[in-house]
Amino acid sequence: MHSKNEKASVLHPAHYLASLLRCIHRRFFWLFCGGMLLAVLLFVLWLWRGAHYLIVETEIAPSDVIIVLGGGTERVREGTNLYHRQYAPHLLFTGGGIQFRLAHVYLDWGRILRYAARIEGVPPKAMLVDMGSTSTYEDAVNTRRMLEARGWTSAIVVSSIYHMRRARMIFEKVYDGSGIRLHYRPAPSDRFHPDGWWKYERDMIYVVEEYIKLVLYRVKYF
Repeated sequence: MHSKNEKASVLHPAHYLASLLRCIHRRFFWLFCGGMLLAVLLFVLWLWRGAHYLIVETEIAPSDVIIVLGGGTERVREGTNLYHRQYAPHLLFTGGGIQFRLAHVYLDWGRILRYAARIEGVPPKAMLVDMGSTSTYEDAVNTRRMLEARGWTSAIVVSSIYHMRRARMIFEKVYDGSGIRLHYRPAPSDRFHPDGWWKYERDMIYVVEEYIKLVLYRVKYF
């Protein structure tokens, strides 16, 4: 027979289960707190460096052509600036086939780009326009075809500063094996604030949209 002390030391299954659940609950609580703290720290880090991660710039050198990706007037200004500084004898604009409606008139982006470049002093013979691209991936595919057709072996890619990481990711993928040397130049902008992007609605849209597209493009094309 068991003594009274031995009977008292035997833990009832229900008591054991309750003790186990309390232990699990405590561990889960501390794991949850640790996870939340880590999430907050990562979020703060993303706010601090999130926009800077998107900015990519490489050393540029004289090339055969300056590829100006369609999407913003600051890109056109930087492309023409590099042209006048004699970094390349040609400007290649992408996204020229995209149309805009002004009142009852439809204007294509290519016409606007040519006009803007002429105002900046670029002669028509120095300009080329890709009329077929509607995305960054198509920009890369079409420009590679155009460069190879002309025997060009180097280019400077110009885009908005928040767009540069995705542009470089795609261009490096598409141009792989072509032998064409690429340089990357972000276009300066007073409208984008990488050090405090979360304070401005437009900057928030740019940054969040770019991170989403980085993921989607990697899943779709890589």
